[in-house]
Amino acid sequence: MPPAITSQTPPSAMNLLKTVRDTCQTAIDAGLAEKQRVYEPGATECLKLYLGDYRHLFNPSNTQEQFAIFTKIENAANARRPRIPMFKIFDNVAARMVITYIPFLMGDEIVRTVVAKKPYIPPPEMFGIVPQAITMQAYQMGNMQFVQDQQQKVQQYQMALQQMDTDYKLRVFRAQLQEALLNYNVEELDLKQEVELALIESLVLGGGAVMTGIIDMPGNAGSLVGSQWIPMDDIVYDPDVKRAKDAKWAAIRFRYPKWLISSMAGIPEEEIKGSTSSSVAYQQYRNLLITAGHEQSSKPIPKDEVVVWKFFSRMGIGARLQSYEQRDPNYMTLDSQLGDFTYLMISDCVDYPLNLPPMLMDTALQMSRQMKQNPMVQSQYDPVDVIRAATKWPVSYYLDQHDPWPFTTISYYHRTGSPYPVPPLEFAISYIKFLSWVLSFIADKTYRSSRDIICCDEKISEQLIDTMENCEDEPIVKIKQLDENAVDKFVQFLQMPPLHKELLDIFYFFTDKVEEITGLTRLKQGKTQRQMRSATEAEVIAQGDRAVPDKMADSVDDFHVLLARKESIAAQEILKGKDLQFLFGQWGAMAWDQAVQSTNAMQISREADFDVETGRGKRMDIKTRREQVDLVMQQIMPLLISFAQETGFTDGVNGVLREYAEAHQIDASLIQLPTTEQLQGMMQQKQAQQQQAEQQTQAQGEQAAAQGQMQVNAHQATLPEKKKEAA
Repeated sequence: MPPAITSQTPPSAMNLLKTVRDTCQTAIDAGLAEKQRVYEPGATECLKLYLGDYRHLFNPSNTQEQFAIFTKIENAANARRPRIPMFKIFDNVAARMVITYIPFLMGDEIVRTVVAKKPYIPPPEMFGIVPQAITMQAYQMGNMQFVQDQQQKVQQYQMALQQMDTDYKLRVFRAQLQEALLNYNVEELDLKQEVELALIESLVLGGGAVMTGIIDMPGNAGSLVGSQWIPMDDIVYDPDVKRAKDAKWAAIRFRYPKWLISSMAGIPEEEIKGSTSSSVAYQQYRNLLITAGHEQSSKPIPKDEVVVWKFFSRMGIGARLQSYEQRDPNYMTLDSQLGDFTYLMISDCVDYPLNLPPMLMDTALQMSRQMKQNPMVQSQYDPVDVIRAATKWPVSYYLDQHDPWPFTTISYYHRTGSPYPVPPLEFAISYIKFLSWVLSFIADKTYRSSRDIICCDEKISEQLIDTMENCEDEPIVKIKQLDENAVDKFVQFLQMPPLHKELLDIFYFFTDKVEEITGLTRLKQGKTQRQMRSATEAEVIAQGDRAVPDKMADSVDDFHVLLARKESIAAQEILKGKDLQFLFGQWGAMAWDQAVQSTNAMQISREADFDVETGRGKRMDIKTRREQVDLVMQQIMPLLISFAQETGFTDGVNGVLREYAEAHQIDASLIQLPTTEQLQGMMQQKQAQQQQAEQQTQAQGEQAAAQGQMQVNAHQATLPEKKKEAA
């Protein structure tokens, strides 16, 4: 049991709180330094290439570093640099990569599926149940005790099966509620746009992220749990780990206006130091200087924004970040009492964590002193619970060992020895640089090769120059000095050497290298340098070309699953039934409270499988889909047709025909059979028509019989008269 907070702690607790703030800020600074060392140089250069900022590629001061082959290493002062080209052309491979990959990775829509896992059903042998033949043999031998024991075990087994079935039905119900909420969030909170921003950063910077949390809807419309994009530049990990999941802490940077910090933390706005200036504040400052005639230029620029780090820790509030010899005893005591999982809002503009103000610490210390001085004083809460409630994680994401942070990242290439990813473009960045120089030299050479040099006799030079400079096309030049000599003896045109084909070959060679590394193959973009000799050859090449894109798409699928799982955990912990009454209705809201809210969030997440269908890659996977559908048509369709003929159930046949139509891009309504309901209606209508025909036939028969009987009766009535006449 950790020791309680003692009365020796300073009453204001400012020293302790400042130590907490300084320790966490030092850890964040160390993380930023490590991030700057291993990740930011390459990511920053890739970002410049994506934004089209290529000026640094042709900067003379950078050419020695970029192209050491052109320099004399032994004499750096007089190092030779390549000639700066006149035309500076940049092939924006980064933008082309984003434009090509985003439609493939994003897909058409985001559809989330939550499938409940079936409980394990043990075999009867685990309950001691023997085969029925052995029980019958024991019954015939008169061993009734054995028979009764078997009957009891069978009853226990049946009860266990019923209990498992009830448990599974409850799991299915919870999964249905989660699935409905997760799919609603996709549309309501425009998740597709947030994911697209993260995917763009993942292609350019190597990693993208979205943060999951509670979102307050405008107009007092309640709250929802959703995910929003956060820049990769604002995430920093524990610098002493090699993987993000192993980090003991992670921090996210936010920028808030001072007035919002004042409202959030209850601090007077005048007591908050600003970190940066907003664009509006800077423009107002410029207007003030212009109005004052630049007399107040010495006045500092107002800083109205505050940088806040949200510090998520899995090692307490920071005491263990210090070396053992430097740890404050009170700091260690508070750290041990709060536990491993703590959350702090750190800013260098305030001397204490924003979510742990001195007033809150004073309240806890005062409660602790009162309880120690007078043991008879009873408190409803432990004094430490006041601090623990303020510093706990908003959602218990740390329970998920695979993805313990409040944000979900998407990346494709892991950086060895670092939690930060490698941008895909960084592998090809040297090729891209060289391509820009080659393109620029080709443009220069094209320009120089297109020029013609005119050599002429001095006798006619003035007339030619005047005509070429001042006249339009097809001018007439009158030259007296020609006499009877030919014009070519006085004027000659010299052409510059043409463009060397080797330069184009070099350009195509390096372009192929870039496309191989990034996955931007010519076949994927519908380009080939030669005609394919067979469909097999095209398929083999296409499969090889899809290796990199498919691997990246698999990473995106994993990202979607983790994101859906994280939103589910947050919704179960934060949202009440009343928050979801608009979606589920009154009874559905009550069911959410009873079936979901009252159950441990991680238990619910572990008892379900999350899957996300984005419809991505349709253009690339169309051939594979056709092959799969054709295989189903050959092997499964005959069985479905036979079943439909016997039962009249055509839904299975129509389902396969629908997939066939979509794969072959034709209208499904042209090849589908009538549905089961339509067939039943047709059969009922046919039966009704048959019944009606039978009734009409029967009525006609009865009418004909009646008419015949009437004729017989009439004939019989005339017989006596005929007999009399005959007599």
